[in-house]
Amino acid sequence: MGLGAPRRFPGDLRLISEPTSRLPVSDAVYIGVVRQRLVPAPYRVPHPVPVPQPFPVPQPYQVDVPVPKPVEVPVPRPEPIHTVTEVTNTAVVQPVTSAVVHHEGPQVTGQVQEHVAI
Repeated sequence: MGLGAPRRFPGDLRLISEPTSRLPVSDAVYIGVVRQRLVPAPYRVPHPVPVPQPFPVPQPYQVDVPVPKPVEVPVPRPEPIHTVTEVTNTAVVQPVTSAVVHHEGPQVTGQVQEHVAI
């Protein structure tokens, strides 16, 4: 008997049921020594990989968290085209007056003003 050939005596008995009558039947299992060699599989074999778990690091003092502050950005504003044009308000009518200064009068300063219509 060579290596890998089945043995002449059964290695185990298993209980099966006969298909037609459904009665239990003992079946002899003959085993043989099979040579095996380890070869790399053509696919990756899954292995359990440890997953690192985060843990809190004790701090010696409280660390300030920076608060974001808004930064002012200059907004371009449109400049008027006529910046040198002088604007005169012509809708207001002012009364025409003239001042006449007299040298005689009861005032201490010696000046009298009166409005004369033109």
